[in-house]
Amino acid sequence: QLLSSQAMAFDAWQTGVKSRGRSSCCKTCGGPVLEWDSHLQGHLGEHGRGLESLKWLGKDTAEPIRYGSNFVDGRVYVATFRRSDGSDISISGGEGVIVDEKGCWLYLPSGNLWANLLGSLQVLEVWRGPQSPHADQPQHRWHDHGRGKFPNHGSVAKARPVDTVATAVQFAASSHFHFMTEVLAKVVAFRQAGILDDPNVKLLLPKVPGLGGKDGRDEKAMTIAADALEILVGDMIDQGRVIWLRTDGPPDIRLRAKTVYYADWKLPSEKPFNDGGHCPTPRFLLTLVRSSLIGVIHHHEKEHTEKDVSLAQAEGHVARPACIFLTRRGLTMRGVLKDEAKLEKSVKESAEAAGLEFIVFSGGKKRLPEQVELFQRAVAVVGVHGGAFTNMLFMKLGATVIELGFATPLAGHYRHLAAALDLRHISIWLLADQRGMGANEVEIEGGWKKAADAVHAALVANSTIANDEL
Repeated sequence: QLLSSQAMAFDAWQTGVKSRGRSSCCKTCGGPVLEWDSHLQGHLGEHGRGLESLKWLGKDTAEPIRYGSNFVDGRVYVATFRRSDGSDISISGGEGVIVDEKGCWLYLPSGNLWANLLGSLQVLEVWRGPQSPHADQPQHRWHDHGRGKFPNHGSVAKARPVDTVATAVQFAASSHFHFMTEVLAKVVAFRQAGILDDPNVKLLLPKVPGLGGKDGRDEKAMTIAADALEILVGDMIDQGRVIWLRTDGPPDIRLRAKTVYYADWKLPSEKPFNDGGHCPTPRFLLTLVRSSLIGVIHHHEKEHTEKDVSLAQAEGHVARPACIFLTRRGLTMRGVLKDEAKLEKSVKESAEAAGLEFIVFSGGKKRLPEQVELFQRAVAVVGVHGGAFTNMLFMKLGATVIELGFATPLAGHYRHLAAALDLRHISIWLLADQRGMGANEVEIEGGWKKAADAVHAALVANSTIANDEL
Protein backbone atom coordinates (compact mmCIF):
# COMPACT_ATOMS: atom_id res chain seq x y z
CA GLN A 1 0.00 0.00 0.00
CA LEU A 2 2.83 2.40 0.81
CA LEU A 3 4.53 1.68 -2.50
CA SER A 4 1.22 2.18 -4.30
CA SER A 5 0.69 5.54 -2.62
CA GLN A 6 4.20 6.65 -3.58
CA ALA A 7 3.59 5.54 -7.17
CA MET A 8 0.37 7.57 -7.28
CA ALA A 9 2.17 10.58 -5.80
CA PHE A 10 4.82 10.30 -8.50
CA ASP A 11 2.16 10.15 -11.22
CA ALA A 12 0.50 13.26 -9.75
CA TRP A 13 3.85 15.10 -9.62
CA GLN A 14 4.83 13.98 -13.12
CA THR A 15 1.55 15.27 -14.53
CA GLY A 16 2.13 18.55 -12.70
CA VAL A 17 5.68 18.94 -14.05
CA LYS A 18 4.38 18.54 -17.59
CA SER A 19 1.56 20.99 -16.89
CA ARG A 20 4.08 23.58 -15.65
CA GLY A 21 6.13 23.17 -18.81
CA ARG A 22 9.24 22.08 -16.93
CA SER A 23 9.93 18.88 -18.86
CA SER A 24 9.17 17.74 -22.38
CA CYS A 25 9.61 14.03 -21.70
CA CYS A 26 7.60 13.46 -18.55
CA LYS A 27 5.32 10.86 -20.12
CA THR A 28 8.12 8.92 -21.78
CA CYS A 29 10.98 9.10 -19.28
CA GLY A 30 11.75 9.30 -15.59
CA GLY A 31 10.24 7.60 -12.59
CA PRO A 32 10.63 7.22 -8.82
CA VAL A 33 14.10 5.89 -7.90
CA LEU A 34 14.30 3.72 -4.79
CA GLU A 35 17.42 1.64 -5.44
CA TRP A 36 20.03 4.25 -6.32
CA ASP A 37 22.90 1.86 -7.08
CA SER A 38 20.76 -0.23 -9.44
CA HIS A 39 19.48 2.92 -11.13
CA LEU A 40 23.02 4.21 -11.61
CA GLN A 41 24.16 0.97 -13.24
CA GLY A 42 21.10 0.83 -15.44
CA HIS A 43 21.58 4.34 -16.79
CA LEU A 44 25.35 4.49 -17.31
CA GLY A 45 26.24 6.69 -20.25
CA GLU A 46 22.76 8.17 -20.45
CA HIS A 47 22.98 11.79 -21.54
CA GLY A 48 21.95 14.32 -18.92
CA ARG A 49 21.10 11.83 -16.17
CA GLY A 50 20.86 13.34 -12.67
CA LEU A 51 22.59 10.75 -10.48
CA GLU A 52 26.28 10.87 -11.38
CA SER A 53 28.02 8.62 -8.82
CA LEU A 54 27.93 6.89 -5.43
CA LYS A 55 30.94 6.97 -3.09
CA TRP A 56 30.80 4.09 -0.61
CA LEU A 57 32.09 4.59 2.94
CA GLY A 58 33.08 2.21 5.73
CA LYS A 59 33.92 -1.44 5.32
CA ASP A 60 33.75 -2.74 1.77
CA THR A 61 32.42 -6.23 2.24
CA ALA A 62 29.93 -8.34 0.36
CA GLU A 63 28.97 -10.14 3.57
CA PRO A 64 26.32 -8.36 5.69
CA ILE A 65 27.56 -7.10 9.05
CA ARG A 66 25.22 -8.42 11.74
CA TYR A 67 24.84 -7.34 15.35
CA GLY A 68 22.39 -7.80 18.17
CA SER A 69 19.85 -10.56 17.77
CA ASN A 70 18.57 -9.72 14.29
CA PHE A 71 20.05 -6.50 12.93
CA VAL A 72 22.05 -5.99 9.74
CA ASP A 73 24.10 -2.88 8.96
CA GLY A 74 23.24 -0.86 5.90
CA ARG A 75 26.08 0.27 3.60
CA VAL A 76 26.83 4.00 3.68
CA TYR A 77 27.38 6.13 0.60
CA VAL A 78 27.45 9.75 -0.56
CA ALA A 79 25.57 10.33 -3.81
CA THR A 80 26.54 13.04 -6.30
CA PHE A 81 23.83 14.57 -8.49
CA ARG A 82 24.93 16.62 -11.49
CA ARG A 83 23.36 16.81 -14.95
CA SER A 84 25.79 16.80 -17.87
CA ASP A 85 23.55 19.20 -19.81
CA GLY A 86 23.95 21.84 -17.08
CA SER A 87 20.31 21.94 -15.98
CA ASP A 88 19.42 22.04 -12.29
CA ILE A 89 18.96 19.42 -9.63
CA SER A 90 16.32 20.65 -7.17
CA ILE A 91 15.38 20.14 -3.53
CA SER A 92 11.67 20.21 -2.80
CA GLY A 93 9.48 20.60 0.27
CA GLY A 94 10.17 20.26 3.97
CA GLU A 95 11.56 16.74 3.56
CA GLY A 96 14.08 17.88 0.95
CA VAL A 97 13.04 15.48 -1.82
CA ILE A 98 15.70 15.41 -4.56
CA VAL A 99 14.13 16.24 -7.91
CA ASP A 100 15.44 16.10 -11.46
CA GLU A 101 12.64 17.88 -13.33
CA LYS A 102 14.41 17.81 -16.70
CA GLY A 103 14.70 14.02 -16.62
CA CYS A 104 11.50 13.62 -14.58
CA TRP A 105 13.17 11.59 -11.81
CA LEU A 106 12.29 11.57 -8.10
CA TYR A 107 15.14 10.22 -5.95
CA LEU A 108 13.72 8.64 -2.81
CA PRO A 109 16.26 7.85 -0.04
CA SER A 110 16.36 4.89 2.35
CA GLY A 111 13.33 6.17 4.30
CA ASN A 112 11.35 6.37 1.05
CA LEU A 113 8.33 4.40 2.26
CA TRP A 114 7.71 6.95 4.99
CA ALA A 115 8.34 10.10 2.91
CA ASN A 116 5.37 12.46 2.66
CA LEU A 117 5.59 13.22 -1.06
CA LEU A 118 2.27 15.08 -1.18
CA GLY A 119 3.64 17.40 1.53
CA SER A 120 6.85 18.11 -0.41
CA LEU A 121 5.81 18.35 -4.07
CA GLN A 122 3.40 20.27 -6.29
CA VAL A 123 0.97 17.65 -7.54
CA LEU A 124 -2.21 17.57 -9.58
CA GLU A 125 -5.11 15.59 -8.12
CA VAL A 126 -5.08 12.86 -10.75
CA TRP A 127 -6.79 10.51 -8.32
CA ARG A 128 -9.99 12.55 -8.76
CA GLY A 129 -12.09 12.58 -11.89
CA PRO A 130 -11.59 15.37 -14.45
CA GLN A 131 -13.02 18.66 -13.14
CA SER A 132 -14.06 19.70 -16.64
CA PRO A 133 -15.45 17.72 -19.57
CA HIS A 134 -13.75 20.07 -22.02
CA ALA A 135 -10.28 19.06 -23.26
CA ASP A 136 -9.12 22.67 -23.57
CA GLN A 137 -9.72 23.32 -19.87
CA PRO A 138 -7.70 22.08 -16.86
CA GLN A 139 -8.54 18.45 -16.18
CA HIS A 140 -7.24 18.34 -12.62
CA ARG A 141 -6.84 20.88 -9.86
CA TRP A 142 -3.66 21.44 -7.87
CA HIS A 143 -3.54 19.67 -4.53
CA ASP A 144 -3.55 22.11 -1.60
CA HIS A 145 -1.77 20.01 1.02
CA GLY A 146 -1.55 22.90 3.47
CA ARG A 147 -5.29 23.61 3.22
CA GLY A 148 -4.82 27.32 2.67
CA LYS A 149 -1.71 27.71 4.82
CA PHE A 150 0.31 28.85 1.79
CA PRO A 151 -0.90 31.04 -1.08
CA ASN A 152 -1.40 29.50 -4.51
CA HIS A 153 -1.48 25.93 -3.07
CA GLY A 154 2.15 26.32 -1.90
CA SER A 155 3.66 27.03 -5.31
CA VAL A 156 7.06 28.75 -5.05
CA ALA A 157 7.61 31.38 -7.73
CA LYS A 158 11.41 31.37 -7.53
CA ALA A 159 13.60 28.86 -5.73
CA ARG A 160 16.92 29.87 -4.21
CA PRO A 161 19.84 29.25 -6.59
CA VAL A 162 23.11 27.78 -5.32
CA ASP A 163 26.01 26.20 -7.17
CA THR A 164 26.94 23.24 -4.91
CA VAL A 165 25.11 21.95 -1.84
CA ALA A 166 25.27 18.94 0.48
CA THR A 167 21.83 18.27 1.94
CA ALA A 168 21.07 16.51 5.21
CA VAL A 169 17.34 17.30 5.10
CA GLN A 170 15.09 14.26 5.19
CA PHE A 171 11.91 12.59 6.43
CA ALA A 172 10.85 13.75 9.94
CA ALA A 173 13.98 15.87 10.34
CA SER A 174 12.35 17.96 13.08
CA SER A 175 11.85 14.86 15.26
CA HIS A 176 14.51 14.61 17.99
CA PHE A 177 15.20 10.94 17.30
CA HIS A 178 15.46 11.35 13.52
CA PHE A 179 17.57 14.50 13.85
CA MET A 180 20.09 13.07 16.30
CA THR A 181 20.44 9.64 14.68
CA GLU A 182 19.92 10.38 10.98
CA VAL A 183 20.47 14.07 10.15
CA LEU A 184 23.66 14.18 12.24
CA ALA A 185 24.72 10.85 10.72
CA LYS A 186 24.48 12.40 7.25
CA VAL A 187 26.62 15.34 8.38
CA VAL A 188 29.24 12.93 9.76
CA ALA A 189 29.17 10.99 6.48
CA PHE A 190 29.85 14.19 4.54
CA ARG A 191 32.83 14.83 6.82
CA GLN A 192 34.09 11.29 6.30
CA ALA A 193 33.84 11.64 2.52
CA GLY A 194 35.64 15.01 2.53
CA ILE A 195 32.66 16.76 0.90
CA LEU A 196 32.61 19.63 3.41
CA ASP A 197 36.33 20.33 3.00
CA ASP A 198 35.54 22.22 -0.19
CA PRO A 199 34.86 25.87 0.83
CA ASN A 200 32.48 26.24 -2.11
CA VAL A 201 30.09 23.60 -0.76
CA LYS A 202 27.07 24.85 1.17
CA LEU A 203 25.35 22.61 3.73
CA LEU A 204 21.54 22.41 3.77
CA LEU A 205 20.14 21.64 7.22
CA PRO A 206 16.66 21.61 8.79
CA LYS A 207 16.19 24.80 10.76
CA VAL A 208 16.58 24.23 14.50
CA PRO A 209 15.73 26.55 17.42
CA GLY A 210 18.67 28.71 18.48
CA LEU A 211 20.41 28.73 15.10
CA GLY A 212 19.66 30.20 11.70
CA GLY A 213 17.72 33.26 12.84
CA LYS A 214 18.25 36.81 11.63
CA ASP A 215 20.51 37.49 14.60
CA GLY A 216 22.54 34.31 14.26
CA ARG A 217 22.73 32.38 17.53
CA ASP A 218 20.04 32.82 20.17
CA GLU A 219 21.49 31.44 23.40
CA LYS A 220 18.11 31.44 25.14
CA ALA A 221 16.60 29.26 22.42
CA MET A 222 19.52 26.86 21.98
CA THR A 223 18.64 23.18 22.07
CA ILE A 224 20.53 19.90 22.16
CA ALA A 225 20.20 19.75 18.36
CA ALA A 226 21.76 23.20 18.04
CA ASP A 227 24.57 22.27 20.44
CA ALA A 228 25.31 19.15 18.37
CA LEU A 229 25.50 21.19 15.16
CA GLU A 230 27.84 23.66 16.84
CA ILE A 231 30.20 20.76 17.54
CA LEU A 232 29.97 19.13 14.11
CA VAL A 233 29.72 22.14 11.77
CA GLY A 234 30.25 25.23 13.90
CA ASP A 235 33.00 26.35 11.52
CA MET A 236 30.59 26.28 8.57
CA ILE A 237 27.95 28.18 10.54
CA ASP A 238 30.51 30.89 11.32
CA GLN A 239 31.55 31.05 7.66
CA GLY A 240 27.97 31.48 6.47
CA ARG A 241 28.07 28.19 4.58
CA VAL A 242 24.91 26.72 6.13
CA ILE A 243 21.49 27.13 4.52
CA TRP A 244 18.56 26.57 6.88
CA LEU A 245 15.41 24.94 5.51
CA ARG A 246 12.00 25.28 7.15
CA THR A 247 10.58 21.79 7.46
CA ASP A 248 7.06 23.23 7.66
CA GLY A 249 7.42 25.34 4.51
CA PRO A 250 5.60 25.13 1.16
CA PRO A 251 5.40 21.88 -0.85
CA ASP A 252 7.44 22.94 -3.84
CA ILE A 253 11.02 23.34 -5.01
CA ARG A 254 12.90 25.55 -2.54
CA LEU A 255 16.43 25.32 -3.85
CA ARG A 256 18.07 24.70 -7.24
CA ALA A 257 21.71 23.63 -7.62
CA LYS A 258 24.14 22.49 -10.26
CA THR A 259 25.64 19.86 -7.91
CA VAL A 260 23.89 18.16 -5.01
CA TYR A 261 25.43 15.71 -2.51
CA TYR A 262 23.29 13.43 -0.38
CA ALA A 263 24.48 10.97 2.29
CA ASP A 264 22.42 7.83 2.74
CA TRP A 265 22.65 4.08 3.27
CA LYS A 266 21.46 1.02 1.43
CA LEU A 267 19.09 -0.84 3.70
CA PRO A 268 19.47 -4.58 4.34
CA SER A 269 17.51 -6.87 2.07
CA GLU A 270 15.23 -7.76 4.98
CA LYS A 271 11.70 -6.48 4.48
CA PRO A 272 11.12 -2.96 5.87
CA PHE A 273 8.47 -4.32 8.21
CA ASN A 274 10.96 -6.47 10.10
CA ASP A 275 12.78 -5.12 13.15
CA GLY A 276 15.60 -2.92 11.94
CA GLY A 277 13.82 -1.98 8.73
CA HIS A 278 12.46 1.39 9.88
CA CYS A 279 15.05 4.20 9.94
CA PRO A 280 18.02 1.99 10.98
CA THR A 281 21.03 4.30 10.73
CA PRO A 282 24.12 2.09 10.24
CA ARG A 283 26.12 1.40 13.36
CA PHE A 284 29.22 2.75 11.56
CA LEU A 285 27.69 6.24 11.53
CA LEU A 286 25.98 6.05 14.92
CA THR A 287 29.27 5.31 16.65
CA LEU A 288 30.90 8.23 14.81
CA VAL A 289 28.12 10.60 15.91
CA ARG A 290 28.45 9.32 19.46
CA SER A 291 32.24 9.66 19.63
CA SER A 292 32.19 13.09 17.99
CA LEU A 293 29.73 14.57 20.48
CA ILE A 294 31.01 12.85 23.62
CA GLY A 295 34.65 13.42 22.70
CA VAL A 296 34.31 17.20 22.46
CA ILE A 297 32.32 17.45 25.67
CA HIS A 298 34.79 15.27 27.60
CA HIS A 299 37.59 17.48 26.32
CA HIS A 300 35.90 20.52 27.86
CA GLU A 301 35.29 18.64 31.12
CA LYS A 302 39.05 18.14 31.50
CA GLU A 303 39.32 21.86 32.19
CA HIS A 304 38.16 21.10 35.73
CA THR A 305 41.19 20.81 37.99
CA GLU A 306 41.93 18.03 40.46
CA LYS A 307 41.36 20.62 43.17
CA ASP A 308 37.78 21.14 41.97
CA VAL A 309 37.18 17.37 42.05
CA SER A 310 38.66 17.04 45.53
CA LEU A 311 36.47 19.87 46.79
CA ALA A 312 33.36 18.21 45.32
CA GLN A 313 34.29 14.93 47.02
CA ALA A 314 34.80 16.68 50.37
CA GLU A 315 31.38 18.31 50.08
CA GLY A 316 29.71 15.05 49.08
CA HIS A 317 28.71 16.26 45.61
CA VAL A 318 30.35 13.52 43.55
CA ALA A 319 27.87 12.17 41.00
CA ARG A 320 26.95 8.53 41.51
CA PRO A 321 25.96 5.94 38.90
CA ALA A 322 22.26 6.38 38.22
CA CYS A 323 19.02 4.72 37.23
CA ILE A 324 17.01 7.14 35.08
CA PHE A 325 13.24 6.89 34.90
CA LEU A 326 11.87 8.48 31.71
CA THR A 327 8.41 9.97 32.09
CA ARG A 328 6.10 11.33 29.38
CA ARG A 329 3.54 12.82 31.77
CA GLY A 330 1.70 15.70 30.15
CA LEU A 331 2.53 14.78 26.55
CA THR A 332 -0.23 14.04 24.04
CA MET A 333 1.13 10.68 22.83
CA ARG A 334 1.66 7.99 25.47
CA GLY A 335 1.43 10.71 28.09
CA VAL A 336 -0.60 8.59 30.51
CA LEU A 337 0.83 5.25 31.66
CA LYS A 338 -1.55 3.27 33.83
CA ASP A 339 -0.11 2.83 37.36
CA GLU A 340 2.96 4.92 36.50
CA ALA A 341 3.24 6.22 40.08
CA LYS A 342 3.39 2.65 41.43
CA LEU A 343 5.99 1.65 38.85
CA GLU A 344 8.10 4.73 39.54
CA LYS A 345 8.06 4.05 43.30
CA SER A 346 9.11 0.43 42.76
CA VAL A 347 11.90 1.35 40.32
CA LYS A 348 13.19 3.90 42.83
CA GLU A 349 13.33 1.25 45.55
CA SER A 350 15.18 -1.17 43.26
CA ALA A 351 17.65 1.53 42.20
CA GLU A 352 18.42 2.50 45.78
CA ALA A 353 18.82 -1.16 46.74
CA ALA A 354 21.41 -1.43 43.97
CA GLY A 355 23.25 1.65 45.28
CA LEU A 356 22.18 3.84 42.36
CA GLU A 357 20.95 7.39 42.38
CA PHE A 358 17.33 7.51 41.15
CA ILE A 359 16.55 10.32 38.68
CA VAL A 360 13.25 11.15 37.01
CA PHE A 361 13.82 12.64 33.56
CA SER A 362 11.16 14.46 31.54
CA GLY A 363 13.34 16.16 28.95
CA GLY A 364 13.05 19.82 29.73
CA LYS A 365 15.51 22.37 28.36
CA LYS A 366 18.82 20.76 29.22
CA ARG A 367 21.78 21.55 26.97
CA LEU A 368 23.96 18.89 25.40
CA PRO A 369 26.80 18.88 27.98
CA GLU A 370 24.29 18.34 30.80
CA GLN A 371 22.53 15.59 28.87
CA VAL A 372 25.77 13.78 28.08
CA GLU A 373 26.97 14.02 31.68
CA LEU A 374 23.64 12.68 32.98
CA PHE A 375 23.32 9.70 30.63
CA GLN A 376 27.01 8.80 30.93
CA ARG A 377 26.16 8.08 34.57
CA ALA A 378 23.22 5.86 33.67
CA VAL A 379 23.60 2.19 34.56
CA ALA A 380 20.00 1.71 33.49
CA VAL A 381 17.24 3.70 31.80
CA VAL A 382 13.56 2.77 32.17
CA GLY A 383 10.56 4.32 30.43
CA VAL A 384 7.82 4.38 27.82
CA HIS A 385 8.80 4.40 24.12
CA GLY A 386 9.63 7.97 23.11
CA GLY A 387 12.26 10.47 22.02
CA ALA A 388 14.04 10.57 25.40
CA PHE A 389 15.49 7.14 24.57
CA THR A 390 17.60 8.88 21.92
CA ASN A 391 19.92 9.71 24.84
CA MET A 392 21.16 6.13 24.54
CA LEU A 393 23.71 7.78 22.23
CA PHE A 394 25.50 8.98 25.37
CA MET A 395 25.29 5.87 27.56
CA LYS A 396 28.34 3.75 28.31
CA LEU A 397 28.77 0.39 26.60
CA GLY A 398 26.96 -2.42 28.35
CA ALA A 399 24.40 -0.25 30.17
CA THR A 400 20.82 -1.52 30.37
CA VAL A 401 17.81 -0.05 28.54
CA ILE A 402 14.37 -1.20 29.67
CA GLU A 403 11.77 0.02 27.18
CA LEU A 404 8.04 -0.14 27.73
CA GLY A 405 7.27 -0.34 24.04
CA PHE A 406 5.40 -1.97 21.20
CA ALA A 407 6.06 -5.28 19.48
CA THR A 408 5.54 -3.85 15.99
CA PRO A 409 8.75 -3.48 13.97
CA LEU A 410 7.66 0.09 13.20
CA ALA A 411 8.45 0.83 16.86
CA GLY A 412 11.84 -0.89 16.74
CA HIS A 413 13.85 2.37 16.71
CA TYR A 414 15.39 1.89 20.12
CA ARG A 415 15.85 -1.87 19.88
CA HIS A 416 18.06 -1.18 16.87
CA LEU A 417 19.80 1.79 18.50
CA ALA A 418 20.64 -0.24 21.60
CA ALA A 419 22.07 -3.12 19.55
CA ALA A 420 24.12 -0.73 17.40
CA LEU A 421 25.60 0.93 20.49
CA ASP A 422 26.29 -2.31 22.40
CA LEU A 423 23.69 -1.69 25.09
CA ARG A 424 21.56 -4.35 26.74
CA HIS A 425 17.91 -3.88 25.72
CA ILE A 426 14.92 -5.38 27.53
CA SER A 427 11.45 -5.04 25.98
CA ILE A 428 8.31 -4.92 28.10
CA TRP A 429 5.26 -4.75 25.89
CA LEU A 430 2.50 -2.20 26.07
CA LEU A 431 -1.07 -3.05 25.14
CA ALA A 432 -1.95 -1.38 21.86
CA ASP A 433 -5.36 0.03 21.03
CA GLN A 434 -6.56 1.16 17.61
CA ARG A 435 -4.28 4.21 17.79
CA GLY A 436 -1.19 2.12 18.49
CA MET A 437 1.84 4.31 19.20
CA GLY A 438 -0.35 7.39 18.87
CA ALA A 439 -2.50 6.50 21.89
CA ASN A 440 -2.63 8.99 24.75
CA GLU A 441 -3.19 6.32 27.41
CA VAL A 442 -1.12 3.12 27.48
CA GLU A 443 -1.03 0.09 29.75
CA ILE A 444 1.65 -2.51 30.46
CA GLU A 445 0.77 -5.97 29.23
CA GLY A 446 0.50 -8.05 32.39
CA GLY A 447 0.35 -5.03 34.70
CA TRP A 448 2.89 -2.69 36.31
CA LYS A 449 4.18 -5.37 38.72
CA LYS A 450 5.55 -7.36 35.79
CA ALA A 451 7.64 -4.39 34.72
CA ALA A 452 8.71 -3.68 38.29
CA ASP A 453 9.93 -7.26 38.72
CA ALA A 454 11.93 -7.05 35.49
CA VAL A 455 13.61 -3.83 36.62
CA HIS A 456 14.39 -5.34 40.01
CA ALA A 457 15.90 -8.41 38.39
CA ALA A 458 18.03 -6.29 36.07
CA LEU A 459 19.27 -3.91 38.77
CA VAL A 460 19.40 -5.86 42.00
CA ALA A 461 19.52 -9.56 41.19
CA ASN A 462 21.59 -8.76 38.08
CA SER A 463 19.97 -11.72 36.39
CA THR A 464 19.80 -12.27 32.64
CA ILE A 465 16.23 -12.34 31.41
CA ALA A 466 15.69 -14.95 28.73
CA ASN A 467 15.89 -13.33 25.31
CA ASP A 468 15.87 -9.92 27.01
CA GLU A 469 12.16 -9.79 26.34
CA LEU A 470 9.00 -10.05 28.40
